[in-house]
Parts: sequence; structure tokens; C-alpha cells
Amino acid sequence: MLAGVLALPQAWADEPLASPPAGAAPALPTSTAVQDAPAPPDGQRVWSQAPTVQDLVRLDLEAALAQRRGQWQAPGEPPRAGMPSAGGKPDAPALRLAAIYGVGRQLQAELLSEGRRVVLRAGGGTAPQGLRLLSIDGECVRVRARDDVVHALCLARAEAS
Repeated sequence: MLAGVLALPQAWADEPLASPPAGAAPALPTSTAVQDAPAPPDGQRVWSQAPTVQDLVRLDLEAALAQRRGQWQAPGEPPRAGMPSAGGKPDAPALRLAAIYGVGRQLQAELLSEGRRVVLRAGGGTAPQGLRLLSIDGECVRVRARDDVVHALCLARAEAS
């Protein structure tokens, strides 16, 4: 649309330009080319290396989740694998909460103790492995082991793939 307004008649385009006025600085030679800045390595542009808003939001979310997980787990523990035991000893059996199921007051907690499946009932007695379910609170349980150590365990969350 502007091309028609800015177009010069062919006769004017072929005419040489007028020489500069007397006393004016000489014009640069027409063979001088403007040098471009050197290209970044690997042909990438510098601005393409900056994080996007989506990257920044994802990093912020990961930091917030890591901080929140830190409130519920001991350092070095896998995410949401369980809470630290109240009086944990190095020789205590490895416990992991696999599931909580049931209705109303008939809840059961399924644990993995040293690779074996153990089902504990709310309000039930002590299991043969020496484990007793003390309480179920949401996605976490408290279990007393044979050596009177109380373990607080939470369900592991499935990671999105």
C-alpha cells in the first residue's frame, strides 16, 4: 500500500544524485560495507537462550513443591516415601505404605515390610510381624513396631509422565 506512494518515476531513479555542497564532509566510499556483529557460536541467537515464562513458572513450581515436601520428609528420603520415624533406629525394618482402603471406620492400611505385604486394620491388634496400626490420618498412618518405635508413613504420589 505504501509502495505506490514511495515509488519514484523511472526517469528520476536513473539520474545521478547531486554532488554534496561545498565544505561538506566527503561521503563514505560506496564500496565500504557495514560489518555485522560476529554470529554467536553454533548459529544460535543470544535471546533464544533466555528462559521462557513457561520455564520460569515450572522452576518456581518445582521449588515450591520441594519446599513443601521438605516439611513432610527427612533429607535424603525419596519424595513422599514416608515421614521420618519418631525414634528411628538404623536397624529398624524398612516400612513403606502401599495403600489405604476401606469405608468409614473399617479402614485398612497395606504396608510393605522388608518386601512382605502386611495388612493392618484400624483398631485391630498387633500383626504377626509385630506391627500395630495406631492411626490413619488422610494419606498418612502411624504404626508402632515391635521395638516400640512409632513410624509415620505417607502414601507415595505417582509422578506424572
